[in-house]
Amino acid sequence: MTWEDYKEVNRVEYERVVKLRNKTITSDEIFDVCFAVLGISGIDVELHPGGASEPLVVSFLQEDGRGVGGNEERYCSELVAFRLAEMDRMARTIRMGLETQIPPAALALLNGEELCAAICGNPNTDISLLKKATIYDKCDVNDQHIKFFWDIMENVFSEKERKAFLIFAGGSPKLPLTVGGFKFKFQIAQHVMPEDQQVIYEGYCPLPVAHTCFFKLTLPAYPTREMMVEKLRLAIKVITFDIA
Repeated sequence: MTWEDYKEVNRVEYERVVKLRNKTITSDEIFDVCFAVLGISGIDVELHPGGASEPLVVSFLQEDGRGVGGNEERYCSELVAFRLAEMDRMARTIRMGLETQIPPAALALLNGEELCAAICGNPNTDISLLKKATIYDKCDVNDQHIKFFWDIMENVFSEKERKAFLIFAGGSPKLPLTVGGFKFKFQIAQHVMPEDQQVIYEGYCPLPVAHTCFFKLTLPAYPTREMMVEKLRLAIKVITFDIA
């Protein structure tokens, strides 16, 4: 962990150190600051013995203008050292766990973003990847209703709706990083109504049906894109997961 990383953990402290080092901090921003901080355990921790009773004094804010008598450099050094070491034990424990699943040599090649992607997947829905991992049953990529479907996924649905669709169709809001990562390829099957279940009244259009365990969607050949949008949204609506 670097001090730059700490910006995402505690932006107030991070910016305080930056401003102290750049000599741009104001008196209001350091009011009541001392050599003690709130640790990640929720307990106040002194940066050195007696630190809770030693206030932060900034030399370049001294009223006499002499710029002496400050302790801001020591404060910055002690705070940065404490914060960077604070999570060492937990980080080592997490690394030990990761190394039971990922060879240490391979783990060392990944930065934080790459490791997060490998474990958590892509936070955005890659429709081009989903297309590459799709197979068709009794329909074809050139069929009009299939074109409608991909156009909706790419240009009509929001990212939240795409994630809702993935939950509806496959049980997970995220896709693998590569085609090879799919346990089951996404399958779109043509909806065929059995003869003994034919509905005779005019205008009947069934909803899409998801076979979640196999990542399969049975999709009727809706005559318009607007109808397909309506039917997909209605089918997805029964899913009650909270999608972040």
